[in-house]
Amino acid sequence: MEQKTRGKRKMAQERIGLIGLGNVGGFYARNLLKAFGALTVYDRDPAKCTALQSEGATIAASSADLAAQADIIVLALPNPQAVQQEVVAENGILAAANSGALVMDISTIDPETATKLYQSCDRAGYQYLECPMSGGEPGGAGHFGAQKGLITFMAGGDQAAFDRAVPVFDALGKHWMLLGPAGTGNAVKLISNLIAGLYMASMAEGFVLGAAMGISHETLLKVFRHTDAQSFTMFEEFAPYLSSNDYEEGFPVELMHKDHRLAGEMARKHNVPLYFNSLAMELYQTAMARGFGRKSHAAIVESMALAANVSLTNKGAA
Repeated sequence: MEQKTRGKRKMAQERIGLIGLGNVGGFYARNLLKAFGALTVYDRDPAKCTALQSEGATIAASSADLAAQADIIVLALPNPQAVQQEVVAENGILAAANSGALVMDISTIDPETATKLYQSCDRAGYQYLECPMSGGEPGGAGHFGAQKGLITFMAGGDQAAFDRAVPVFDALGKHWMLLGPAGTGNAVKLISNLIAGLYMASMAEGFVLGAAMGISHETLLKVFRHTDAQSFTMFEEFAPYLSSNDYEEGFPVELMHKDHRLAGEMARKHNVPLYFNSLAMELYQTAMARGFGRKSHAAIVESMALAANVSLTNKGAA
């Protein structure tokens, strides 16, 4: 495994393109513009592109159009289907026939799809590097890590593609690791989010119990800083939402549910039972059914509070 950490590196004189301006793609775009001074972007929502155009980005008409104008193509898309659509479908990246271009797929997808995309790109003369990311630095947890450039990339692919991607990693994150062949990066990312999603669900359960007993979340947080219950996730990703009672920003419930689902599918292929993962997936599904799908996955605590008929702000029965 090769691991590197942010340092001062000369930016490669390659044209950069970014496809996907969703949950974190906008942060990526602004950081790439700042680092490289130029960027071509494409999103199926024209309004998202227009916002970047006013900041200096060039707007492409399609993924194929963008691929024809870029040497390094960064993908930040929500699921495997979206990635396949922008890479191999009609008017996708491979349709540009830009042999030699590097596709950096930052999306979280399943390992099998990542392997197939690597093979498709290789046959078309492209390089492909899967490199899903995760936040995990103090002051930059979750999607805020993407905004502040503090994320970690888990890469799978060839050494040459990894080395070529370093200037982009350096512009967007703090740590990057080459873990093995294509598929390995997303395998590790799904395991990471499996654990992170379980952390969030277990904290939600405990804090809802406290609220039902009239114990405020302020009291619990004060105590838990000094007990075995404390964790990075609790104080960097959970407490800020709970304290502000505002769940509008952050890694959304629907994407956490998607990652638990992909982790479950991956486990079944390897005959590994994931007892807690199955329960977590149902808890996030319930939160989506209650209308929390686009809110931070920390909103699972509100969903569980509704199930218990308690208020997290009134510290007692609703």
